[in-house]
Amino acid sequence: MQQNIVLTVDASTLDECVKELLSDLTDAPGEVRERALDFLNAPSELVSVESGIASGAMVPLLFKPSQRLLDLCAAVRARNFDGIIV
Repeated sequence: MQQNIVLTVDASTLDECVKELLSDLTDAPGEVRERALDFLNAPSELVSVESGIASGAMVPLLFKPSQRLLDLCAAVRARNFDGIIV
């Protein structure tokens, strides 16, 4: 007997975090923008994947910002660029 499993994906929190970061980077120095955008090219550094509670054959996957991405967002928002420019 074949059973189909349906994955639902919610990346809304991750999407919101990245949009806020990009907005905050608008006025940041060029070197900071470059380093932060380089970081965005490493998806494994950006995302924390969690599975919600399955309901029958429905399995929700939640893509959330990783702690490292949250730390980057907080640093840029606070204009604390010491850890970004190495």
